[in-house]
Amino acid sequence: VSVNFDISAIDLTGKQSCQPLQLVVSNDSNFTSSTTYDLTVSGTSASASNVAFSDGDYFTLRYLDQIVWDGSAYFNGSGTLNAPDTSDSCLKLTVKAGSLALLNADAFVREVEVEAGATFEVVDGLLLEVENGVNNNGTIQFSGEAQLIQNHTGPSLNTGSGILKMTQEGTSNLYNYNFWSSPVNRSGDWQVSYLETASGAVGFTTGYDANPSATPIELSSYWLYTFNDLLDNYAGWQQITPTTGLIPGIGYTMKGSGSGAPSGESYWFNGTANDGDITIPALAGNQILVGNPYPSAIGATQFIIDNDPITDGSLYFYEHFETNSSHVLADYQGGYATYNLLTSVEAPTPAAGGTSSKGAPKDSVAVGQGFFVKIANSGNIQFRNSQREFARESLSESTFYRSAQATTTDNRIKYKLQFKDASDNTMTIALGYDQNASPAYDRGYDSERFNTLSNQIYWTIPDKELCIQGLNSFDVSEEIPLGINISNTGDYTFKISETLNFPANESIYLKDNQNNTFYDITTTPVTLYLTDATDQA
Repeated sequence: VSVNFDISAIDLTGKQSCQPLQLVVSNDSNFTSSTTYDLTVSGTSASASNVAFSDGDYFTLRYLDQIVWDGSAYFNGSGTLNAPDTSDSCLKLTVKAGSLALLNADAFVREVEVEAGATFEVVDGLLLEVENGVNNNGTIQFSGEAQLIQNHTGPSLNTGSGILKMTQEGTSNLYNYNFWSSPVNRSGDWQVSYLETASGAVGFTTGYDANPSATPIELSSYWLYTFNDLLDNYAGWQQITPTTGLIPGIGYTMKGSGSGAPSGESYWFNGTANDGDITIPALAGNQILVGNPYPSAIGATQFIIDNDPITDGSLYFYEHFETNSSHVLADYQGGYATYNLLTSVEAPTPAAGGTSSKGAPKDSVAVGQGFFVKIANSGNIQFRNSQREFARESLSESTFYRSAQATTTDNRIKYKLQFKDASDNTMTIALGYDQNASPAYDRGYDSERFNTLSNQIYWTIPDKELCIQGLNSFDVSEEIPLGINISNTGDYTFKISETLNFPANESIYLKDNQNNTFYDITTTPVTLYLTDATDQA
């Protein structure tokens, strides 16, 4: 037969593009064995043809709105064993109490609800993408590099009294800093005292050194700081306590555990996942230690674009080298890596020695990573869900400076110039060409140097010393001023360490302005004996 239903009393707003309204027919009232027919909806009418009825059959209407873990199995998902997968973006995921619910494949759902007593785990390396909010009254665990992305605009839609757990590894070198930012909050802020390890909540000692032999470990509270003050004002570091409340997006420093674990110290962040629009007030002339506030990576490029003209368009990441073995500032082995819209450069080697193991920053900022921004104009620093992306450190898609998005093609011409002193201390600066750049200072394409070294080079423009310079178009005859500061007379080596899209059969020359001498350093380093405290090339 053909059947027709008047559905004027049924609200299907926003649902028919997702799943069809269905007629279900069964020979028993429990619907243990049934036949399903998709209904065609037209206005207030829903109909189906060739429906088979037998005497005494039962029927009902249904609309599939959610995937359910009933405590032992998934129902209604498109993936293996009816679990959700990336094709289920219009369905809600509900997790009920019972045995552990595992998500073993990437998934995309409309929203998530984890009921009281339920535990839901996203397996290491996977992405859970949610269009709207997460209502968590149980436990959600993101293991390893598993991440959560939410797509909606506006304020957070996350609710519930449950706990979301996410891990990140910090340095185990007790002399070394990490710059952190929490991906979760509790009642709107984060306290360092909430950190946990596998052994339980982290303890703290007021001494300089952490105590890794304690159970759980005790970290040093002496090295907990935030920064929001004038540029280069060392007194602007503000010491905090383990119970200081930090709003989402604020970065803080913390030194390592001293455990010597070769893979680093694994910490758990437990709370409500940060989500939606996050703003941090900023004053012109200041620099602020901020950080990725989300339980996923964020795109550095999109963050810079979203915060123009508030910031100067550069991100600065501190890396403490693995060989550092001192709490004394003058003896620190480490420095700041720089990222902007044009390119990035790794942290330089300071006079104290050591070398970078992290290299130049990637576009993706890892979960929990803190970084510095300089404020060009007063306003609000903006973090948004649209900045979030899925990037894993194990695949070199992001970097966490503790001791998948598709890769886009970059056709811009770039090169990096490396400078090395007689003690093999090195630094790298970069230059490139972009249609948005000019010979003047351009936010996002020019980056001021963030490191103070005894021997260093930089690009010079009026009132600026740059570690990254952007120019508009490539010109083989152009001379680009290079500043050189040295503290000791001796041999210094100049080398082109990397090129991208550089024209074939063209050369890069180092010009000595004092002697009017040119050195082709395109493929061969040149070593010069320098005597002046400040030279120009």
